[in-house]
Amino acid sequence: MTRATWFRHAGLLAWIAYFIVPNDGGGLVHGMPLGPLEATALLALAWLAARNEVPRHSWIFLVVLIVSGTSAALIPGTGGLRARYFANADASGAPERSTEFSDDSFTRVDRRLDFAIGATEFPLAFFNDVARFNFQNPAGPRRRYLEFSATWAGQWWTADGAHTLYLDAPDASAQLFVDGVRVATVSPQTGIAEITLPLAAGWHRLDVTFSSPYGAPRQLSAGTVASGARHPFSAADVVTQRVRSWQVRVLKWLRVAKTAGDGATLAWLAVHFGVSLWRLFFELAATAGWWRQRSRVAPLLAIVASVDALVHAWPWSRQLMIMRGGDDPLTYEWYSRDILFNGILMNGGLPAGQGEPFYYQAFYPYFLAGAHALFGEGMFGVLLIQRLLVAFTIWAIVRIAVEIAGEWVWPWTLACGLVFAVWKQAPIAADLSNEALYVPLLVGWIVAVLLACRMPSPANALVTGVVGAITAMTRSTILTAWPIVFMVCWWAWRRTAAWRLPLAILVLSSIAVFSLVTVRNWIVARQLVVTSTGLGPTLLGGNPPPPDVTIDLRTRGALYQRLGLTDHAAQVVEFAIVAPAAFIRLQGRKALFALGYYEPYAAGWGYSLIYILGWPMIAAGLVVSLRQCHRPRATILLPAVVAASQFVTVVAIFPGNERLILPIYALLAPYAGIGLGWAALAARPRAA
Repeated sequence: MTRATWFRHAGLLAWIAYFIVPNDGGGLVHGMPLGPLEATALLALAWLAARNEVPRHSWIFLVVLIVSGTSAALIPGTGGLRARYFANADASGAPERSTEFSDDSFTRVDRRLDFAIGATEFPLAFFNDVARFNFQNPAGPRRRYLEFSATWAGQWWTADGAHTLYLDAPDASAQLFVDGVRVATVSPQTGIAEITLPLAAGWHRLDVTFSSPYGAPRQLSAGTVASGARHPFSAADVVTQRVRSWQVRVLKWLRVAKTAGDGATLAWLAVHFGVSLWRLFFELAATAGWWRQRSRVAPLLAIVASVDALVHAWPWSRQLMIMRGGDDPLTYEWYSRDILFNGILMNGGLPAGQGEPFYYQAFYPYFLAGAHALFGEGMFGVLLIQRLLVAFTIWAIVRIAVEIAGEWVWPWTLACGLVFAVWKQAPIAADLSNEALYVPLLVGWIVAVLLACRMPSPANALVTGVVGAITAMTRSTILTAWPIVFMVCWWAWRRTAAWRLPLAILVLSSIAVFSLVTVRNWIVARQLVVTSTGLGPTLLGGNPPPPDVTIDLRTRGALYQRLGLTDHAAQVVEFAIVAPAAFIRLQGRKALFALGYYEPYAAGWGYSLIYILGWPMIAAGLVVSLRQCHRPRATILLPAVVAASQFVTVVAIFPGNERLILPIYALLAPYAGIGLGWAALAARPRAA
């Protein structure tokens, strides 16, 4: 590594540290958990780093970070009010826990007492608890309107004189205390309360209680009134712990200086980004046919993807997402909170050996936990990353097509990838769905395999193995494609002198990483369970015997037990044995569903035109690729064969909704792009 490269990497790390290191010195940038401002800055840094244009003079901003962070750390307490939230209306029992704060004596620190639906909503992420609030009965409680209560406590620094306070809690009950004396009370009957108090200069203890009954609008605001304008209590004038008067003055000036420093940092980053963007436009203007060059269009597409992701995720930095009862997203979110509360074993806090094996697919809750650890309890970070992964899927689809057929196909594949991603994947990425992660991992894995086939090396083999294992941990049906990938890699590497080492690394790294699921199951449940246990119930759910078919496991029950089949899987096998015609017809209807003909299997669903119309283009693209032989035929066929393996497994198990068949078409989209490009180029002479 050269000296210039080392300084560039060090500068990039300094910039990243400025935006992710927690800092309680006030200002605009607060570090983790990351908000929209920090996320925007980090995306701009990533774009500049990809263009090898990391902003200079990073040491100046690193000094600002160190000085402000150290100064804030030397002053006790933090800005805001300590909040205790309760999942009942009378504030009884232990307060709810938050993944953002480790202290069990309070839930969190709220920086501002001003909450309303559609604006900054109450942080009630604890309602996404499948064990306590998994209401599924339509006539039962609506989880969006459950009762709750909260209390806030802080230290308020005031000047000498009269202060007008207000308390506003529509259709709820709230109380405001100053120095332990109740000064304002509101109820559903009274509405807003205002009171003027003479207060001496200095610290005053501030307490607020709030009780929101079922169905209340979940709105609260408390603070001061000056010149007819409301100023809610916030971290600007309330802290969690009293400090000395000179520390108050230091903290005030620190916040002013930190705000100025943050503003300068963001402005400097914006200037560098603007200059780099202008330079890019100048380069494009000077290049003929730049829109045909993938490497020159990619930076523009990255900006569009980042802006799109920020626009879609930004509202969730303030708003609360409550999962639907009985749905998988609620369970995934609950598991992710369990990981953050109780550790990576995800065992509900139970001792080793007393938990349960993974039932759902293993990796997605860890992805959610990582997003929450970085961005906080809200859904801003999760949806931002998932939306960015939609763009990554498009890039991977284009890259697969280029590897298969050459550079000429990328504009046409980009068009197909955009249609697929916007129409099919983006709606799934707007929720907590396993496929929001699985689809990008799947196409990314295929890209890694194709690159490893073309450029065999231990490093590429290791990356391919690790990505393949994580993909299988996200949805274990891809395990059926592992032998295919291993064979294709062996076929591509067999004529190289040292093919054994990359192949061994590929196989062993895949098995070693995936075996973490087995290791976890053994530690938590003391059971040798290779993967998640939900296959049997899912298999039966996708292959239910008709009412007129009698299933009796007594005849072959001993055989099923020796084979290690669960009762659910055994019922499906028995169904296939005793009623083969009905079983085959069911498989045929499920196959039609996976092909886009939904109606025979799911009445009322109709048909998917994008899938049905895509099949001729997919077939044409496959034929064109094989005729051109841009790559070895085994490499060309790899995405199609992996898609076929997924088609078989999904049809055999349960294609119960569209998101389950989405991975199949993500792998076939490159062929559709190739077919579209061939048709467009073939039609050009006739048009002339």
